[in-house]
Amino acid sequence: VRFLRLRSEPAEAERLLDEVLSWNPWSPHARAERARILADSGQWEQVIREGEFVLRSAGDDRELLRVVHLLLARAYFRLQQPDKAQVHRAWLEGK
Repeated sequence: VRFLRLRSEPAEAERLLDEVLSWNPWSPHARAERARILADSGQWEQVIREGEFVLRSAGDDRELLRVVHLLLARAYFRLQQPDKAQVHRAWLEGK
């Protein structure tokens, strides 16, 4: 999915991601990819919904947590909610 996104083939990436999610709709990695695709199209409220799911499901996966905190910080910033964005920014900065 990431490869297709980077090659500017968002429709194909989304189709593949939909297939992956049909096999395992609870996969935090797939849901993080969904959040990335939503961010690419500026759907910030849905980014937050997916991101919050990933936060609850990521366990100790630091790389996945880093990705989702970054997405959530961006989403809250875009939605003009700086206090909520700061929570995720602080996590990224290690505070």
